[in-house]
Amino acid sequence: MTVGNLSAPQGRSTLFRRRRDHPRTIAIEYRWAEGREERFAELAAELVRLKVDIIVTSGTPAVMASKQATSVIPIVFATAGDPVGNNLVASLARPGGN
Repeated sequence: MTVGNLSAPQGRSTLFRRRRDHPRTIAIEYRWAEGREERFAELAAELVRLKVDIIVTSGTPAVMASKQATSVIPIVFATAGDPVGNNLVASLARPGGN
């Protein structure tokens, strides 16, 4: 599994743990915008080109850039302002999409 991440999560060592009974190889591709929101689209497109299995991100601008970059790769986000109002998800009960 390859995970694309637009922002380094706190406690990233606990984000994914290898279970002894089901070992897996996980590669995490980190990307930082260095405080520049205008870089989100470029970084999201790069993660899509790398064909990551999932994009993990946080914050409305990064989530929106990720959603614009792909409709196929699942996007997991921790926070975003008004995800329904910003058309990031269909509803909180049934987000749908990727």
